[in-house]
Amino acid sequence: MASGYGLHGGVSRCFPFWQDFLSCYVIHTADDKDERWRCIPQRDDYYECLYHKKEVRYS
Repeated sequence: MASGYGLHGGVSRCFPFWQDFLSCYVIHTADDKDERWRCIPQRDDYYECLYHKKEVRYS
């Protein structure tokens, strides 16, 4: 996610998913323990928004 802006100047469709993923990542890597694995659902949602692989597979 480079800028968060869509093609027509507004917020891109995947930007809210990126924000969720980023906030989870920041929260769970700020501790001494590395718990990035907790952010896998947010990452999967973001990737699905970008690439639509599950949507295509189950259509």
